[in-house]
Amino acid sequence: MIQTTKTLDWDKYLKTAAQVVSEGIVMLKNEHQALPLNLDEEIARRSGMTIPQIFQTRGEAAFRDLETQVIRELASTTGAIVSTGGGAILRDENVAVLKQNGRLFFLDRPLEALLPTADRPLGDSREKIAALYAARYDRYLAVSDEHILVHSTPERAAADILAC
Repeated sequence: MIQTTKTLDWDKYLKTAAQVVSEGIVMLKNEHQALPLNLDEEIARRSGMTIPQIFQTRGEAAFRDLETQVIRELASTTGAIVSTGGGAILRDENVAVLKQNGRLFFLDRPLEALLPTADRPLGDSREKIAALYAARYDRYLAVSDEHILVHSTPERAAADILAC
C-alpha cells in the first residue's frame, strides 16, 4: 500500500499521463488506493484555458508561475500520484516541493517513441522534442529519485514504479 505521495514525472512522454499511461494509473488507483492528479489538467481547470492558450495569451513565464502555485497545493496530497509536464522540474522550488511528501520518478522513454502533439506547446514537432530531450535529460536524471526505463506497456511502467 502507498503510504505517502509517489510523485511521478511523466515528463518524457510529452503527453498527458492519461493518454500515455492511463492503464497504469488505473492499476495504481484500484490496487493501491492512490489518487492520480494531473498537473496540466488542474492548471487548465483553474485558469479556464488549455495549456496552449495559456502559452499564447500569457506566455511561458506566466504558465510556469501558475504551475509552481498548483504544484505547491497538489504535492501535499498524501496518497496521490502527481503527473507533471516536462518543464515542471526545471525550477528547483518545484523539485523541493514535489519531494517533500514523496519521490520523484523519471519515466524515461526513448526519443524515437516521443511523438509531437498539438496540446504541448513546447513539444509540437519532432525538432522541438529532440531539443527538449537533449536540454533536459541530465536534469531529469539529476533530480529524480527513481529512473524507470519505459520500453513496453503502461502496466509494466506501473509495476516498475511499485517495485521501487
